[in-house]
Amino acid sequence: MATLFKVLFVASLWLWQAVAEPASTNFQDLVLVPRHVWDESLTKRADDATDIGLADHETFVWASGDKPGEKAVVVSMVAYSKQNEKILDMDKFSFALETASCNADEFSLRFKHPLIYQAAKLAWNWVNYNELRSFVIVPSWKGCGDDRSHDPWVVRKVTFDDKSHKVVLDATSSTWKKVMNTFVLDFGEVVLGNNNNNHKRDLIPDLDKKFTLDVSSSFPEEIFSWEIETGVLNATLQANCNDCGTEGALVFAGHVEASLGWTGIDIDRFEISVKPQGVKAHVGVSLEFQGEVDFREFIQPSEEFTLLDIPISGWRIPKVFEFGPHIEINAGYVIDYIGGSAVFSTGITATIPDTAIAKLDLKAEDSVQVSGWTPEIETDPLVLRAQIDAQTRLYTEIALSVSMTILEDNGFGVDLSLKVPQLTVTTSGGVDGSGFCEPGGEVFGVKIDSTVGVNLALEGWGEVDGDRVTLADVTLVDAPDLFTFPQVCVAWGGLSEGYCLAEEAEEEKDDDEAESNSTTTTKKKRAAPPTETTDSDLTATRTRSEIAHYLAPRQSASDRDYTLSCDTAGDHRFFALNYPGPRDVRENTKVPIIKPLVSCSDTAKDCVPDTGIEVVTTNMTDRAVVRRDNGSRKEPRRWATEHIYEANWIKEYLDYVQKNWTGSAEGTCDTRLLQVFDPNKSPDPAKVPIPAKAQDPQTYQESLMQNLGTVYTVEERMVLLPMKQNNLKFAMFAQNELIGYFEATESKHQSKSRGKYTIENNHFRRTCDITRIITTCRYYDNAEVQARLQKTIVPIEAVLKAMDEDPQIEQPPGFSFEQAHKDWYKETYEGGIEWTRGRLQSYAKFMVANTTGMAELPAKVQTQIRELTDASNLKRYCPDTERKGW
Repeated sequence: MATLFKVLFVASLWLWQAVAEPASTNFQDLVLVPRHVWDESLTKRADDATDIGLADHETFVWASGDKPGEKAVVVSMVAYSKQNEKILDMDKFSFALETASCNADEFSLRFKHPLIYQAAKLAWNWVNYNELRSFVIVPSWKGCGDDRSHDPWVVRKVTFDDKSHKVVLDATSSTWKKVMNTFVLDFGEVVLGNNNNNHKRDLIPDLDKKFTLDVSSSFPEEIFSWEIETGVLNATLQANCNDCGTEGALVFAGHVEASLGWTGIDIDRFEISVKPQGVKAHVGVSLEFQGEVDFREFIQPSEEFTLLDIPISGWRIPKVFEFGPHIEINAGYVIDYIGGSAVFSTGITATIPDTAIAKLDLKAEDSVQVSGWTPEIETDPLVLRAQIDAQTRLYTEIALSVSMTILEDNGFGVDLSLKVPQLTVTTSGGVDGSGFCEPGGEVFGVKIDSTVGVNLALEGWGEVDGDRVTLADVTLVDAPDLFTFPQVCVAWGGLSEGYCLAEEAEEEKDDDEAESNSTTTTKKKRAAPPTETTDSDLTATRTRSEIAHYLAPRQSASDRDYTLSCDTAGDHRFFALNYPGPRDVRENTKVPIIKPLVSCSDTAKDCVPDTGIEVVTTNMTDRAVVRRDNGSRKEPRRWATEHIYEANWIKEYLDYVQKNWTGSAEGTCDTRLLQVFDPNKSPDPAKVPIPAKAQDPQTYQESLMQNLGTVYTVEERMVLLPMKQNNLKFAMFAQNELIGYFEATESKHQSKSRGKYTIENNHFRRTCDITRIITTCRYYDNAEVQARLQKTIVPIEAVLKAMDEDPQIEQPPGFSFEQAHKDWYKETYEGGIEWTRGRLQSYAKFMVANTTGMAELPAKVQTQIRELTDASNLKRYCPDTERKGW
């Protein structure tokens, strides 16, 4: 037999760079690295003035530390001056100064060495020859400007005092953004030079150097706990993480080139690289499910939240450069459906090779180099306890946010989305009479098919007028089935926790072998209801032209056609008209959902006989209580689109008329009864009710059938009801045994479609069975259900009244088709209720006689079971509703 359910579970660990830098990032200001640490051309000899001259460009270096030999974050900038302007780093000659003053009132320098003073006079006097000329001086003297930002000053005139070796500069404070024509900026991580030797370390970083961001973390044990309890919907889902976390670091490096444009500095080139360094993620997740909900096609419960916020500092050169990282551990879930009770667990470790690298130029099209990001996967065994029937999507996430600002208002960033690992688990369970996992084995079971995938993506972006603009969007790896687990199969013998399908009664036929309801032998009076389907295939035994006039597509003849008991040759077969299945109407708020408030589990210990029902109409969230079946005829149904007035009741009513006329429902069919099928005696459309969109019926029989629940009348004449209650309702009015194995301590139940399996039977299970019968009684007594029953019976009897008034239709003197239907319905309804009350009393007496079993039940349940043994209490538990006014 095919599967009974499917489950999809997704758990993914995400390393993801957020789209913008969080406002809470703390910055560490980088300090200017003294020039003598990195510039081998610099000398302190007083007679060497080669570094006093004005230049077209200068190089500046900032670092996160200034201790020789230590690893430090480094930013280097080469600044090129504008036309008619030069640039000068004061750090080149600061060793030769006696004093310096750098403020708006006076910017002056006093030299210790006459030769260097003369060299400065010779070089700097250049600015005095043309008023258009200027040069930029970058102070480095302690107290002379901000020694961290190294802010530039623009000099337009210089005066010299030869006697005191003093130079006074007519200078105004400016910004790097204003003074540069072009610049080149590199950032990375290097080892600082050592002052104790003559070797000077080059501190200009390249893409082989890097900023290192540690992404190591440990996740909380509880990821989330979700619960819904509305009276109709009751479900929980809890996710726990055992030994979950990440290791390693992501390393960044970059290179920026910019130039003066019409509106200021424009970024011409922005290269950045990202490399993993020991990046590993482990997810040991367990999920606990319980409940009966299906949110597919509704608004699915979902949430994303922060598990951890890991503090990490960014780096900043005020007004020049900012690099702002932020790391969060996030988690989220989406719930599609849950059915039953289960605990599921597994573990996966994904390691990204250190050889992986991604390089891109955010200012160039198709300038991307990517390699080596496919992770290595290690797995723990899959473990499943109890029966699982659910679909949820769960992920945890490392949100690594990196944004960069160049010269105050040029913003850039990289979003690195590493979904590692991405776990998909599909379980399918059901029953196979020949053995679910192996021939001859247990018949119930579940199979687990699982894959591990990865999806890695890189996006680079910039800010233009405050808006984010995507500059690069690259998929590093997209492999949904990188690793496949060996299939796991678990089988068991009895009905398990959460099994919520209607058990098949002994008198129910195998759908594949059924030819018609009329030929099926039942235990007592009537056949079992046909299996519902939305299949619109037409039977091969009738041509399309013969049934083209029908209201809607027929069900196939094997399970949706009827014949009278007297029609042994099957010459007057008739068909139920097509109606939609639960999966097609569960979102239609005009079709009520009847939810019995009784546990679905057959091993539940909390069933209370005095239990009612809930009617769900417009609340879309509560309508998720209906599980959406997949439409396969080979899979048992959890829910039914319920007719209230069954299609086979037309056949049974006509059998009742045959018996009334001839004394037996069998034998030779009365020719007057067969007029119902005669197209030569067709109904008058003015006299019979015809549902909207329906064609004029060709026979009275067709008129009767089109006034039942169909694709056109479903909204006013049908409801959604669990299959368990639907089958019990049918058995009640068929006066069949409601629970064939109720009184057995342990029994074997034989069914052609399900094989043999053991049903554990105890007083808890028996109480739940009794509770389901009571909720079925109360379902039929419900005002919403009775109103829909009325909307079906009234037009049916209007058709029968038209037959009474039609002179073409022969009938015995004094007989009325309409009145006969009223009599038949009263007999069927009252007989079904009386039969059900009798069975409830019998079941209760059996339970009370077993004192050991009764002692295990809660006191409230014991009291109600004893009440059911008294006939005077039965009407309260299983009420009847008489027809009044219709």
